[in-house]
Amino acid sequence: APGDYAAIAEDLTFSASETRICRNVISAEDDILEDDEGLLLTLATSDVTVILRRSEATVTILNDDTVTIGFEQSQYSATERNDVSVEVCASVLDGTLAKDTIITFFTTDGSATSIVPADYTAVRMKMTFSVGHLGNCHDIPIKDDYILEG
Repeated sequence: APGDYAAIAEDLTFSASETRICRNVISAEDDILEDDEGLLLTLATSDVTVILRRSEATVTILNDDTVTIGFEQSQYSATERNDVSVEVCASVLDGTLAKDTIITFFTTDGSATSIVPADYTAVRMKMTFSVGHLGNCHDIPIKDDYILEG
């Protein structure tokens, strides 16, 4: 991404006794979750008496950022009856997305079950978090199993 490193464009002049010149490519710290990125290094000369070997190299900038995605609440509730659902929402809690991110969202039976006589309809789906879109909500259908439960 633009601004991930400080560009260098300079002439390297070797003196008669010099066999090595080093330059640092300085990466810039950010808090954006992104893939590892690369840049190309190139040596060029117009001096026909100089042979360049390995005149290109790559630098990989390894991403060290994370984004925290989680449910907006730690607990949700709904009344047991048909035609009711509970809306659960997940959102980006910390960090910044630089690319679309897919999270799998699914239910697992606890004391409530999704098998007959079902208390709810099981859900398994992909939630896509797009750049600039901070949250996703989904309904979990609640069913009345007509069983008196404590």
